[in-house]
Amino acid sequence: MDFTDIVSSANFLYSLGMLLEFSSFLWLRRKLPELKRPYRVPMKLPGLVITCLIPSAFLVFIMVIATKTVFLVSGVMTAGGILWFFALKICKAKKWFAFKSRDDSEEG
Repeated sequence: MDFTDIVSSANFLYSLGMLLEFSSFLWLRRKLPELKRPYRVPMKLPGLVITCLIPSAFLVFIMVIATKTVFLVSGVMTAGGILWFFALKICKAKKWFAFKSRDDSEEG
């Protein structure tokens, strides 16, 4: 695996994350329009969809031109992240590790 594949894999994973952020942004605006936020984008939903479509098209293009190596590395890293999430969930449920919340860390 050369440097180009590493950079391409990072871009691929970044693109996945950005697409999730855009979809979450639009979903929250549609389902919970009156939710209190630190900042609210002053546009209605159709304008927001158009605003998110432009960078989304570029992100999808980046993902489409990826090589097989990039797909493999990104798929393995994504699967690893999902497995890690469930492993930590099991560890927390069985109390194998002590997890601190923000409130706990502020007190101590």
